[in-house]
Amino acid sequence: MTVSWSKRRMWATGIISGLLFLLAGTVATFEFGVLWSQWDFPAARFMAMVLRIPAAHVGAETVSYASYTKQLDAERKFLAGPAARAQGLPDILTAEFRRQTLLRTIRVAAVEQIAREQKLMVTPLDVDRSYGIILDRAGTSTTPAEFASFLEDEFGLNVDDFKTYVVRPALIEDTLKVQMQKNTNDPNAFDNLLNDRMKEAVTPLRFSV
Repeated sequence: MTVSWSKRRMWATGIISGLLFLLAGTVATFEFGVLWSQWDFPAARFMAMVLRIPAAHVGAETVSYASYTKQLDAERKFLAGPAARAQGLPDILTAEFRRQTLLRTIRVAAVEQIAREQKLMVTPLDVDRSYGIILDRAGTSTTPAEFASFLEDEFGLNVDDFKTYVVRPALIEDTLKVQMQKNTNDPNAFDNLLNDRMKEAVTPLRFSV
């Protein structure tokens, strides 16, 4: 039986429309799950990356959902460890804990933004030097391999992650505080500006669940 071209085109149009409707529904489901429930399983993280779903905006700076979940992973790993239990910290990520994690991630983005405005350049060599100081403070009996193992065991971070998410932001903050105090004669200049940027931050994430 020969099917006419007009019927073939009608069927194809119907199939394509159905697939597009199904795709739109899938996208909407993932977007709702990410924004309202902070889904962070692999498929949700992948879709958040593909859809470029932000965790927040700080002025023109976008805080990616990936950077938020990276911080979340480190804190989840820490909460599951003996150090957190010894401090009596909760072993689950509550909505409030997730909100605080997002605020810490936003803070990093705000600091990076201020650094660009102040024309502050922090090189990889600067970060490496700061990391070396941290190793020195850990004690002469602590080897780099032992410290790297500690980071992995307690936070699920490798050394490069630690430099990116901890060492570099801390170094920038410390440098900005000194630089802005020198330029303005105000010891609170950096903190005041950072607080203003944090207040300006907006996020589509909801933490009611």
